[in-house]
Amino acid sequence: MADAARLAEIGELISTMWDRRDLAAVEALYADDARFVSPNPPQLSADFGTELVGRAEIMRYYGAVLEVVPPGAVDTVAVAAGIDVVTWVWKAGADIGTDTMLVDGDGRISLQYVAMPLA
Repeated sequence: MADAARLAEIGELISTMWDRRDLAAVEALYADDARFVSPNPPQLSADFGTELVGRAEIMRYYGAVLEVVPPGAVDTVAVAAGIDVVTWVWKAGADIGTDTMLVDGDGRISLQYVAMPLA
């Protein structure tokens, strides 16, 4: 089970990544075999599906996102934590969404789901 300090660290790094742009710090949060499930990747590029598998693929996606999303474009509404889970509530323009991250026994993100407004 991940401790509260680790969950807080994950929440802080994920929620500030858009302005800090520290991909190395974010990469260290993910398990090697992590999964990232979101409607966003295919909207950015046909190279991505709705499920990304593995830390390297997730980082490739984040790198591409940071090239097109300017600093300050994503604001944190709230970060909440439970038992082995962190949820980040964010706002980008008029859209509000959530990223929910399951944390494994090693304190790394093993699964991340993104939810956004329905079109």
